[in-house]
Amino acid sequence: MSGSKHVFLAKLQVAQVQVDPTVMDMPYGQRIKTDPGTILRALSISLELGLLVTIRVADAYTASLRRPRNGCSYGTIVYVGTHSDGSEEVLFFR
Repeated sequence: MSGSKHVFLAKLQVAQVQVDPTVMDMPYGQRIKTDPGTILRALSISLELGLLVTIRVADAYTASLRRPRNGCSYGTIVYVGTHSDGSEEVLFFR
């Protein structure tokens, strides 16, 4: 089979994290600026789950999302995962 071409398709997994600007005005934003482990943990979650992770402040919108059983209160820092179909869920909260 000389001259034949083989095509290999590979699934590429990309980690992606964004931080809502509101978070940067809070103590957690200062932590993000000084502790690289904070973003590295969020990147790890993104890579493991294959989701875009957004670090944001819990509000009425995040309260309406599927979330961990204990729930979270307004003003809490939450990690929201966005699936490829656009649906979102709270993954983690502090």
